Amino acid sequence: MSLEGPRIKQRAPLLIGLAVLVVAAGSIGLFYLVASRQKSTAQTNATATVQTKTRATITSQQNPYTHKGTLVLNDILNGASNSDNWELGTNTNGAGCIFRAGAYHVTQPMEGFFHGCIAQATNFSNFVYQVQMTIAQIGSGGILFRTHLAMSKTYYFSVSADGSYALRVYVDPFIEHASKLTPNNSTAPAIHTGLNQTNTIAVVANGPILDLYVNLQHIATFHNSALNSGQIGVFAENDGIPVEVVFSNAKVWTL
Repeated sequence: MSLEGPRIKQRAPLLIGLAVLVVAAGSIGLFYLVASRQKSTAQTNATATVQTKTRATITSQQNPYTHKGTLVLNDILNGASNSDNWELGTNTNGAGCIFRAGAYHVTQPMEGFFHGCIAQATNFSNFVYQVQMTIAQIGSGGILFRTHLAMSKTYYFSVSADGSYALRVYVDPFIEHASKLTPNNSTAPAIHTGLNQTNTIAVVANGPILDLYVNLQHIATFHNSALNSGQIGVFAENDGIPVEVVFSNAKVWTL
């Protein structure tokens, strides 16, 4: 089961599970879960390189944001062990999550939609979550946090190749109930623009206070108490053409 849905900034067709229903009244679509029974492919076996994933138990490595906390997840995202149970496979829309060439690749061919891939064995409340992200095909990507996959709830921090960013919160399956917390057309000079540029993106989530960072630079603070704990994940967002986003070096410090 993976997380997928339309972007807040546009109307979308109503999608329930694997069915596609046309809404004659033109109502805003559902943010939905794709119960696709993600297919395991031969690619998974072919792409894992023999590298060691370190599941950190030491506390001496401080995070560069709050300079406190315990490093509890340190995953280079090459799929060697996948003990955090990152989702794998491709759904019926062609969107997918796969470990390939030493990194975690997320694709979304469906225009106007994002595809999220969740680390299903995670659950955090107050934490710092950081990952390195490279947009290989034009579009947007980012991180999901405090995610409740079964209830279609998540915070959603996106960064685009054009230098824009957004923070959104989904509170149920209905897209009209979601909120975009950032002003329209928010940009940050800290973002490395263009394709194949690597950005280190992070969130410090401490109670209702959400601090966003790009390349170790603070870009915004928000106060929102809609969600207080949950899983982490990553996503790719199709802004008009098929998108592929590559992720590596995920870290979480609990606070």
